[in-house]
Amino acid sequence: ITLGDPVPWFRGRNLLGQPFDLHVAAGRWVVLAFFGTLEDPEALRRLTALAEQTRPFSEDHLSVYVFLPEPVDDLAKLLPFSGQALRFIADYDGAIGKYFHADEKRRTIVLDPMLRAIADITWDIPNHEAMLSGLLAELPKVDDMAGVPLTAPALIVPRVFDFPLCEMLVGLYDK
Repeated sequence: ITLGDPVPWFRGRNLLGQPFDLHVAAGRWVVLAFFGTLEDPEALRRLTALAEQTRPFSEDHLSVYVFLPEPVDDLAKLLPFSGQALRFIADYDGAIGKYFHADEKRRTIVLDPMLRAIADITWDIPNHEAMLSGLLAELPKVDDMAGVPLTAPALIVPRVFDFPLCEMLVGLYDK
C-alpha cells in the first residue's frame, strides 16, 4: 500500500452473505480494519475501542469495515459493536486480508473519500490506537477534504459544436 495512491477495488460479502464492493464506499472516509479472530482478547479490546471512537460518526462521513477471518457462531455478539458507521465483512478465505498484507501484520488502513490510502497503521506500532484516534478526530468534512470546495468535473473539448449551437446551449444554461 502506497500512501496517497488509490487502493485497488475489491468485492467481498458481509456476514449475511450480501455482496460488498469497496467502490460503493467512495465519497466518505473509509477505515479497513484487519483485527484477526475475535477470539483473541486483544482483537476484541481493539474492536471495542474502534467502535467507541466511530460511534459519533454518520455513515455519510465515515464507513468502517472490520474484516473477520472466520465465521462468528452468534452474530448477536457483534451487535454492541455495530453502529451507523461500523460494519463487518467476511474474509473467510483470507483473500482480502492477504491483498492488504494483513496476513503478515494486523493493521488498520484509512482511505480518503477518493479511496486513496492516507494511513496504514500496523498493530506493532506502540501507539496504534492513539494514532488512529487522533487521525479520526482530525478528519475534515468530506466536502472540505481537498482544502477547497470540490465541484463536478467538466470536460472541455474545443471546436466540436458550431457557434450557433454553443450560443443556444449557453442561453439554455443561463435560463
